[in-house]
Amino acid sequence: MSNQKMHLEFSAVLNRLTEVNESFDKGILRIAYTGSNRNHTYISQEAFERAIPSMYCCPIVANYIREEDEIGSHDGELVKDSNGDYKYVNVTEPIGFVPPNAQWTWEEVIDDEACHKYLTTEVLLWKRQEAYEKVKSNGITSQSMEIVVNDGKMRDDNDYEILDF
Repeated sequence: MSNQKMHLEFSAVLNRLTEVNESFDKGILRIAYTGSNRNHTYISQEAFERAIPSMYCCPIVANYIREEDEIGSHDGELVKDSNGDYKYVNVTEPIGFVPPNAQWTWEEVIDDEACHKYLTTEVLLWKRQEAYEKVKSNGITSQSMEIVVNDGKMRDDNDYEILDF
């Protein structure tokens, strides 16, 4: 597989929120864990570490669904333009980003009765966005990590091993 964009679903944890200023809070985002994942991918610690420079300045986006008080995913909708043509429009909004000087680390966490090694990084959350309070109060939310896979292969256990992204 070469240069294919993938949306990978992970269960994220955002914790240790501290106020930076009136506009931003800093927190620690648990991104994903090494090895075999529930989404049938396998990513080694080495592959994650090679990809770390690509996470800096990446936005954190969300679709806050006000009527349901929940966070959607990479949602979009079809919108009719003035010519009567339809186009797909993203309805996510930026709620934060990974700063260019963010510190990252590995954190061992027991979840699903197993110990997993998670990649974590500092993030900044924009407090003025409507989704901020929901994200702050939940701490745990479904997330997707959008990556471009440069190299990978199927494993004997039917997981797709992402070698480079």
